[in-house]
Amino acid sequence: MKNQKMKTKITLQIAGVIIICITLLYLVASQSMTGMMKKSELDNMDAFLNAQTNIIKQYIESQEALLSAFSKSLEVRDLLKNPMDTEKQKKVQAYTEDYYLGLNCWEGVIYWRMGYTCYCTF
Repeated sequence: MKNQKMKTKITLQIAGVIIICITLLYLVASQSMTGMMKKSELDNMDAFLNAQTNIIKQYIESQEALLSAFSKSLEVRDLLKNPMDTEKQKKVQAYTEDYYLGLNCWEGVIYWRMGYTCYCTF
């Protein structure tokens, strides 16, 4: 009987130690995995944000280049010297229509002249 009590006591102590060790192992693994998942998600969001920022930056740069090229034309510069001249206004209007007709869907503009319509497709 005494040996039986001793065996039971030792078995229960070993089971208790095993339960404590498994619980600690679970907690450490869970915390480690959670930390890695958070870091991975933050890295993914940072990469996505950088990609979106670059897309916007490229768009702005291309639009600035288009507007800069437009504003450097002789017609526009002449009009800026005398903005009230109606003849120059007509020339700039014609230049503007031709310039933006040649661009692919600038700012979502729908251009229509004499039955010609250009719809932007994205």
